[in-house]
Amino acid sequence: MEYFAQYILVMFLAVCWIWGFNYCFKEGEIFYPIGEWLRKHVKDYFLKPTIDCPYCMSSVHGTIIYALFIPEYGWFMWVYFCFAICGLTAILDKK
Repeated sequence: MEYFAQYILVMFLAVCWIWGFNYCFKEGEIFYPIGEWLRKHVKDYFLKPTIDCPYCMSSVHGTIIYALFIPEYGWFMWVYFCFAICGLTAILDKK
């Protein structure tokens, strides 16, 4: 049960990180100038999973967070983790 609680906690923290990171690159926010430069010089293919799409960000950011906090759960749980935080983002975003 302890592992399950840790897993769920890290999932919620990952979703909060993704929303916060995505928000910082929006117009009027601290990293907006960097985001605008990136949007002009880098293809959408690379921007969506890094700064532009909270659902797509679940793959890259989710992998990093998983590797930092709960790598002992194995690769199967990593795949589940990325899909789960994408779904949790959608649920909490009411889409």
